[in-house]
Amino acid sequence: PGRRGMSTLRSLKYVSRSLLNGDLGAIEDLQRAAAARNAEHGVTGAMYYDNHVFFQVLEGAPDVIAQLFENISRDPRHTDLHVLSDITTEHRFFQKSSMKFVSGQLDPSLAEHFAYDVLFEASREEINEREVMLRIA
Repeated sequence: PGRRGMSTLRSLKYVSRSLLNGDLGAIEDLQRAAAARNAEHGVTGAMYYDNHVFFQVLEGAPDVIAQLFENISRDPRHTDLHVLSDITTEHRFFQKSSMKFVSGQLDPSLAEHFAYDVLFEASREEINEREVMLRIA
């Protein structure tokens, strides 16, 4: 068969405040369920959690990401959700992970890069997006 053109993907990054009261077990359960669901739908990405902050990257088909994000935005386990970037791309950053989980509690060196106020209040020019992605990759 002939080589088909690259399909366009959607890459969405957001930050929110967790309402799970620091329950790492509940957060790990959330991550495992998300990883299984994402694998079924061809979604890749990563979730960072620390100090009641979620930072998540979702990559996949635009319609799949739209539905997934709609569900995420209605999830009562978090609040103050803000989209940091929402772009189309031809390449996945997290090619091998349906939902990589990174805990700031396990790697405190990441906290300064993923604090809610840093992610939300910084302008796009101030956030070195590639550095942020590489830190959780």
